[in-house]
Amino acid sequence: MKIVGCDLHSPYQTIAMLDESEWTARDREVAGGQDLPPPTLARKVRLRTWGTRQPNFDSPGVYDLLLEVLEPTRRCFALRVYGHVVMPEHVHWLVSEPEHGLLADAVHHLKLSFAKRLGAGVFWQKRYYDRNLRHEHELQEKLRCLHRHPVKRGLCARPQDWKWSSFRHYAWRETAVVEIESEWTARDRERQAHGGGERIFLYPGSRRCWTLTWGRNSGTDGSDPN
Repeated sequence: MKIVGCDLHSPYQTIAMLDESEWTARDREVAGGQDLPPPTLARKVRLRTWGTRQPNFDSPGVYDLLLEVLEPTRRCFALRVYGHVVMPEHVHWLVSEPEHGLLADAVHHLKLSFAKRLGAGVFWQKRYYDRNLRHEHELQEKLRCLHRHPVKRGLCARPQDWKWSSFRHYAWRETAVVEIESEWTARDRERQAHGGGERIFLYPGSRRCWTLTWGRNSGTDGSDPN
Protein backbone atom coordinates (compact mmCIF):
# COMPACT_ATOMS: atom_id res chain seq x y z
CA MET A 1 0.00 0.00 0.00
CA LYS A 2 1.32 3.43 -0.93
CA ILE A 3 1.07 6.41 1.43
CA VAL A 4 0.39 9.54 -0.57
CA GLY A 5 2.29 12.65 0.57
CA CYS A 6 0.57 15.24 2.73
CA ASP A 7 0.80 18.89 3.65
CA LEU A 8 2.08 18.99 7.23
CA HIS A 9 0.90 22.62 7.55
CA SER A 10 -2.69 21.40 7.27
CA PRO A 11 -4.51 19.61 10.09
CA TYR A 12 -5.78 17.10 7.54
CA GLN A 13 -3.37 14.30 6.79
CA THR A 14 -3.74 12.44 3.52
CA ILE A 15 -5.41 9.06 3.88
CA ALA A 16 -3.37 5.94 3.15
CA MET A 17 -4.58 4.46 -0.13
CA LEU A 18 -3.54 2.86 -3.41
CA ASP A 19 -2.46 5.19 -6.18
CA GLU A 20 -5.36 5.69 -8.60
CA SER A 21 -3.19 4.75 -11.57
CA GLU A 22 -2.66 1.30 -10.04
CA TRP A 23 -6.40 0.87 -9.64
CA THR A 24 -7.02 2.04 -13.19
CA ALA A 25 -4.54 -0.46 -14.59
CA ARG A 26 -6.12 -3.32 -12.65
CA ASP A 27 -9.67 -2.33 -13.61
CA ARG A 28 -8.81 -2.10 -17.30
CA GLU A 29 -7.16 -5.49 -17.19
CA VAL A 30 -10.31 -7.02 -15.69
CA ALA A 31 -12.62 -5.17 -18.08
CA GLY A 32 -10.64 -5.96 -21.19
CA GLY A 33 -9.35 -2.43 -21.65
CA GLN A 34 -12.67 -0.66 -21.01
CA ASP A 35 -12.76 2.31 -18.62
CA LEU A 36 -14.44 1.66 -15.28
CA PRO A 37 -15.32 4.11 -12.49
CA PRO A 38 -12.68 4.47 -9.75
CA PRO A 39 -13.06 2.11 -6.79
CA THR A 40 -14.65 3.26 -3.56
CA LEU A 41 -12.08 4.82 -1.19
CA ALA A 42 -14.53 5.27 1.67
CA ARG A 43 -18.20 5.39 2.60
CA LYS A 44 -19.87 8.43 4.11
CA VAL A 45 -22.49 7.16 6.55
CA ARG A 46 -25.15 9.16 8.38
CA LEU A 47 -27.21 7.65 11.19
CA ARG A 48 -30.21 9.63 12.43
CA THR A 49 -31.83 9.25 15.82
CA TRP A 50 -35.55 8.77 16.33
CA GLY A 51 -37.68 11.89 15.84
CA THR A 52 -37.28 15.01 13.72
CA ARG A 53 -34.43 17.27 14.85
CA GLN A 54 -34.85 15.89 18.35
CA PRO A 55 -31.58 16.12 20.36
CA ASN A 56 -31.39 12.53 21.61
CA PHE A 57 -27.70 12.98 22.37
CA ASP A 58 -28.57 15.18 25.32
CA SER A 59 -25.62 14.76 27.71
CA PRO A 60 -21.84 14.29 27.54
CA GLY A 61 -22.27 10.73 28.84
CA VAL A 62 -24.47 9.78 25.87
CA TYR A 63 -21.95 11.26 23.41
CA ASP A 64 -19.13 9.38 25.14
CA LEU A 65 -21.05 6.12 25.04
CA LEU A 66 -21.45 6.30 21.26
CA LEU A 67 -17.67 6.52 20.80
CA GLU A 68 -17.14 3.72 23.33
CA VAL A 69 -19.39 1.51 21.18
CA LEU A 70 -17.91 2.67 17.87
CA GLU A 71 -14.39 1.47 18.71
CA PRO A 72 -15.27 -2.21 19.39
CA THR A 73 -17.47 -2.12 16.27
CA ARG A 74 -14.47 -0.88 14.28
CA ARG A 75 -12.34 -3.75 15.60
CA CYS A 76 -15.03 -6.41 15.19
CA PHE A 77 -15.63 -5.62 11.51
CA ALA A 78 -12.04 -4.51 10.71
CA LEU A 79 -13.18 -1.06 9.62
CA ARG A 80 -10.85 1.85 8.95
CA VAL A 81 -12.41 4.99 10.41
CA TYR A 82 -11.16 8.11 8.62
CA GLY A 83 -13.37 10.56 10.49
CA HIS A 84 -16.47 10.96 12.63
CA VAL A 85 -18.61 13.53 14.38
CA VAL A 86 -21.47 13.03 16.83
CA MET A 87 -24.21 15.67 16.63
CA PRO A 88 -27.29 16.11 18.86
CA GLU A 89 -29.56 14.11 16.54
CA HIS A 90 -27.29 12.30 14.09
CA VAL A 91 -23.84 10.77 13.57
CA HIS A 92 -21.48 11.03 10.59
CA TRP A 93 -18.85 8.40 9.76
CA LEU A 94 -16.20 8.26 7.07
CA VAL A 95 -15.22 4.61 6.93
CA SER A 96 -13.80 1.93 4.68
CA GLU A 97 -15.65 -1.15 3.55
CA PRO A 98 -15.42 -3.68 6.41
CA GLU A 99 -13.06 -6.61 5.98
CA HIS A 100 -15.47 -8.80 7.95
CA GLY A 101 -19.12 -8.76 6.92
CA LEU A 102 -21.01 -5.92 5.26
CA LEU A 103 -21.31 -2.25 6.12
CA ALA A 104 -24.99 -2.83 6.90
CA ASP A 105 -23.95 -5.46 9.45
CA ALA A 106 -21.53 -3.01 11.12
CA VAL A 107 -24.18 -0.28 11.26
CA HIS A 108 -26.73 -2.70 12.75
CA HIS A 109 -24.19 -3.87 15.34
CA LEU A 110 -23.37 -0.28 16.35
CA LYS A 111 -27.01 0.78 16.65
CA LEU A 112 -28.07 -2.31 18.59
CA SER A 113 -25.07 -2.27 20.95
CA PHE A 114 -25.51 1.43 21.70
CA ALA A 115 -29.26 1.17 22.34
CA LYS A 116 -28.75 -1.81 24.67
CA ARG A 117 -26.05 -0.10 26.71
CA LEU A 118 -28.08 3.08 26.90
CA GLY A 119 -31.17 1.14 27.94
CA ALA A 120 -33.24 2.82 25.24
CA GLY A 121 -36.11 1.03 23.52
CA VAL A 122 -36.14 3.08 20.31
CA PHE A 123 -33.21 5.40 19.67
CA TRP A 124 -32.30 5.18 15.96
CA GLN A 125 -34.25 5.55 12.77
CA LYS A 126 -34.45 2.24 10.96
CA ARG A 127 -32.74 3.35 7.76
CA TYR A 128 -29.35 4.99 7.30
CA TYR A 129 -27.82 7.05 4.52
CA ASP A 130 -24.50 6.22 2.86
CA ARG A 131 -22.57 7.46 -0.13
CA ASN A 132 -19.53 6.12 -1.97
CA LEU A 133 -16.50 8.42 -2.07
CA ARG A 134 -14.27 7.57 -5.04
CA HIS A 135 -11.71 10.39 -5.15
CA GLU A 136 -9.25 11.69 -2.58
CA HIS A 137 -10.32 15.33 -3.02
CA GLU A 138 -13.93 14.29 -2.31
CA LEU A 139 -12.87 12.41 0.81
CA GLN A 140 -10.89 15.43 2.07
CA GLU A 141 -13.80 17.76 1.36
CA LYS A 142 -16.27 15.58 3.27
CA LEU A 143 -13.83 15.32 6.17
CA ARG A 144 -13.57 19.11 6.42
CA CYS A 145 -17.35 19.54 6.19
CA LEU A 146 -17.84 16.88 8.85
CA HIS A 147 -15.52 18.68 11.26
CA ARG A 148 -17.21 22.05 10.63
CA HIS A 149 -20.70 20.77 11.47
CA PRO A 150 -20.59 21.62 15.21
CA VAL A 151 -19.44 25.19 14.46
CA LYS A 152 -22.12 25.72 11.79
CA ARG A 153 -24.76 24.52 14.24
CA GLY A 154 -23.53 26.90 16.93
CA LEU A 155 -22.50 24.09 19.29
CA CYS A 156 -18.96 25.46 19.66
CA ALA A 157 -16.80 28.34 18.45
CA ARG A 158 -14.05 26.24 16.79
CA PRO A 159 -13.88 22.66 15.46
CA GLN A 160 -11.28 21.75 18.10
CA ASP A 161 -13.72 22.71 20.86
CA TRP A 162 -16.06 19.83 19.99
CA LYS A 163 -14.83 16.77 21.85
CA TRP A 164 -16.91 14.26 19.88
CA SER A 165 -15.25 14.48 16.48
CA SER A 166 -11.98 13.37 14.90
CA PHE A 167 -10.74 16.93 14.26
CA ARG A 168 -8.27 17.00 17.16
CA HIS A 169 -6.63 13.82 15.93
CA TYR A 170 -5.77 15.52 12.63
CA ALA A 171 -4.97 18.93 14.11
CA TRP A 172 -3.04 17.90 17.22
CA ARG A 173 -2.26 14.21 16.61
CA GLU A 174 -4.46 13.43 19.60
CA THR A 175 -5.33 9.82 20.42
CA ALA A 176 -8.82 9.14 21.73
CA VAL A 177 -11.28 6.27 22.15
CA VAL A 178 -11.74 5.60 18.43
CA GLU A 179 -8.67 4.78 16.33
CA ILE A 180 -8.52 7.07 13.30
CA GLU A 181 -6.85 5.80 10.14
CA SER A 182 -4.40 8.57 9.24
CA GLU A 183 -0.74 9.17 8.57
CA TRP A 184 -0.21 9.74 12.31
CA THR A 185 -1.62 6.28 13.03
CA ALA A 186 0.47 4.68 10.28
CA ARG A 187 3.62 6.26 11.76
CA ASP A 188 2.70 4.99 15.22
CA ARG A 189 2.40 1.45 13.90
CA GLU A 190 5.79 1.79 12.24
CA ARG A 191 7.39 2.97 15.48
CA GLN A 192 5.83 0.14 17.46
CA ALA A 193 6.96 -2.41 14.87
CA HIS A 194 10.52 -1.14 15.24
CA GLY A 195 10.58 -1.22 19.02
CA GLY A 196 9.18 2.09 20.20
CA GLY A 197 10.15 5.67 19.64
CA GLU A 198 8.38 8.93 20.40
CA ARG A 199 5.20 10.35 19.02
CA ILE A 200 4.95 14.15 18.82
CA PHE A 201 1.75 15.74 20.06
CA LEU A 202 0.84 19.33 19.15
CA TYR A 203 -1.04 21.25 21.82
CA PRO A 204 -2.97 24.51 21.33
CA GLY A 205 -1.89 27.83 22.76
CA SER A 206 1.79 26.99 22.67
CA ARG A 207 4.51 26.52 20.06
CA ARG A 208 6.05 23.75 22.15
CA CYS A 209 5.72 20.13 21.20
CA TRP A 210 5.03 17.39 23.72
CA THR A 211 6.18 13.87 23.12
CA LEU A 212 4.78 10.53 24.13
CA THR A 213 7.31 7.83 24.83
CA TRP A 214 5.52 4.49 24.87
CA GLY A 215 4.06 4.09 28.35
CA ARG A 216 5.04 7.57 29.61
CA ASN A 217 4.01 11.16 28.92
CA SER A 218 6.56 13.95 29.21
CA GLY A 219 7.24 17.46 27.93
CA THR A 220 10.43 18.51 26.18
CA ASP A 221 11.76 19.53 29.58
CA GLY A 222 10.64 16.27 31.24
CA SER A 223 7.59 17.85 32.88
CA ASP A 224 4.08 16.46 32.88
CA PRO A 225 2.03 17.97 30.00
CA ASN A 226 -1.07 17.95 32.19
